[in-house]
Amino acid sequence: MQEIPQERSEADATPSGKQTSRVRFAGLVFDLTACTLARESGEPIPLTGGELRLLRLFVSRPGRALSRDTILEAVANRPLELFDRSVDAFVGRLRRKIEPDPKAPRLIVTVPGEGYRFDGLAPLRSALADGAGESYPQVSDDETAPEAARPADPAQPSGAPPPPSAATAPKRPLRGLAVAAALVTALLVVGAYVWGSGLATRFMGTAAEDKLANAPRLSIVVLPFENLSGDKEQDYFADGITDDLTTDLSHLRDSFVIARGTAFTFKGKPIDAKQIGRELGVRYALEGSVRRLGEKIEVNAQLVSAESGAHVWADRFEGERGKLGELQVEVVARLARSLGVELVKAEALRSMRERPDNPDAADLAMRASARYNSSGDSRSINSDVIDLGERALALDPQNERAMVDLANALTDRVENLWSDDPAGNLARADKLADSALALQPDDAWAHMAKAEVFFDKRQWRAAISQAEAALADDPNNPNAHANLSFWNMFLGHSEDGFAGVETALRLSPRDPSVTWWQFYMCHLHTHLAQWEQSIEWCGKSIASGNASMYPYVDLAAANAWAGHDKEAKEAVAQLRKLYPEFTVQTWAEIPWGDNPTFNAQYQRIVEGLRKAGLPEGEAKKD
Repeated sequence: MQEIPQERSEADATPSGKQTSRVRFAGLVFDLTACTLARESGEPIPLTGGELRLLRLFVSRPGRALSRDTILEAVANRPLELFDRSVDAFVGRLRRKIEPDPKAPRLIVTVPGEGYRFDGLAPLRSALADGAGESYPQVSDDETAPEAARPADPAQPSGAPPPPSAATAPKRPLRGLAVAAALVTALLVVGAYVWGSGLATRFMGTAAEDKLANAPRLSIVVLPFENLSGDKEQDYFADGITDDLTTDLSHLRDSFVIARGTAFTFKGKPIDAKQIGRELGVRYALEGSVRRLGEKIEVNAQLVSAESGAHVWADRFEGERGKLGELQVEVVARLARSLGVELVKAEALRSMRERPDNPDAADLAMRASARYNSSGDSRSINSDVIDLGERALALDPQNERAMVDLANALTDRVENLWSDDPAGNLARADKLADSALALQPDDAWAHMAKAEVFFDKRQWRAAISQAEAALADDPNNPNAHANLSFWNMFLGHSEDGFAGVETALRLSPRDPSVTWWQFYMCHLHTHLAQWEQSIEWCGKSIASGNASMYPYVDLAAANAWAGHDKEAKEAVAQLRKLYPEFTVQTWAEIPWGDNPTFNAQYQRIVEGLRKAGLPEGEAKKD
């Protein structure tokens, strides 16, 4: 493991001995006034608002074990709730940015039973132990206050030494222990009376109802999947699905997922989703079962509303008993993607029902996501997503979900020739994607939004690189699999385009993007002059709702080359119905790039459109 350079770990000082706002540690420079983090080489490291507040808290209190409650109050200005994992998520993201090896952290250390400790300023603490005066940066927890307005620990007066450590603290007199014991005894007596009188259940019931009413929008517990096979071999398979789903769902934007340890306390017990929802403070519960049927394994899953007890969604999967490992990966990937769509859809409907005329930014962003994943007229959907995204960002300019969906809608508008200002739409999408990545560098969907911008700029390798980054963040992201593979076509390698698209179709066969993945299969076959396969896949794409020009272009060309003149003319008629001004030159003059293999294959499609009877049109004059 790489050694962390620690020769300069104190706050910078002026010649007069007064502190400046910069803190150096592990080859990094943190400027508390400018709110920037950079490497000593000058390379900036972008931080989200939460990451910035967390790092400020750590450098203001080096060497101290900070509880999760303390951290969450400082970072998110809210108390820690039971089973809340947001602190661990914050710390994990910051570790990935500052630790040489995030899997073996040395700067932000986990303190079992307590929380986290920042050891990045270890040499400074050693110097203090040798007798030097304390000089930690004094960082305000209030971003509107001056940086040195308050001492490092708000509980202490400015300049006061830190509380003694456990090793040096004076021994507490035995009389204090006796008082504490008496107090515990009194509390037990009072507690027994409250419980026996029935007051406890009334108090707890009220708290539980409040907890459910205030539950995060996308809050869910994955209950242990039940093994109905009578085959103990399937126990680990069922538990594995539960574990992996808990992990994958925690990657969903804005999700709140109950930890595995808590979820497994319900294993083998009767399931009452409403009671569990009140107890854990979640709006949804996912339950499921595994059953062996001969040499087949059947997996059933149901998403249940913890408020009403009603089933929101259900699905079933089948696979071979001899391939449990592969089946587990597939089941988890399909469930995670489907649940992400269904949860957002359910919460969007909820906001429309409860706050139809007064939505907040999160409501509008979820409505945009739900609309983006809906079926119907593509152009109308695109307009609705743009409108909802703009309204969400007007209320909250930092809403990352709205940024991503609006960026995607703008690139869709450009790609489908619906835009009156392609350059302006693309520039806006580019800025939105960059802003989303600055807020959430590990969001696979933000990487895919940026990839689409590069796609529209015809920067294929950059687009592929962003798709690879998306897969690194979320290995089960079906859009990343499909696009990463399909874009090989523009580099002259159409034959390499199928594998990722097939993976996407297998991982998420009911995905809202399926109609586009089917077109990708069609277009790859078209480029390879595999006309009958092209016709089959484009037919599937249209049947599943693709109302864009692209499948009709391929159908016209493929049918013409295959000698299906009647079908070729029908495809041309549908194409002209969608785009009355569309001609051979409209397609021929789209600038896709300069790869000779791609262009030769593309020219064959142009000739197919001529054979199909599409009007020639006029070539643009230079």
